[in-house]
Amino acid sequence: MLLNILHTCGDWAHGLDGKVVAGTSAGAEILSKYSYNLDTSELSENLGLLPIKFIPHWQSDYKDIKNNSVDWKKVYHELKNYKEDLEIVTLREGEFKVYENITV
Repeated sequence: MLLNILHTCGDWAHGLDGKVVAGTSAGAEILSKYSYNLDTSELSENLGLLPIKFIPHWQSDYKDIKNNSVDWKKVYHELKNYKEDLEIVTLREGEFKVYENITV
């Protein structure tokens, strides 16, 4: 839903130049090029502001919509083999990663 809303907002990403942007969970997924949506168990293509593949809530007790546990090894493998070869970022609860000087 967030991705659809952002696509209707014009060229808003250029307004991020020189700004600090933070995202967690779905917000961080949207910033990545590709991610694994833990709720829907689907791979997704996102805004691509960061040239990475992203998995949030890494190795937590996160459950999908059907209340199923996540098979983290399977999730990682599926995302690794999805489209182009990019760095896979996995963040555990409370972890973060800083990217500087990203060009939009």
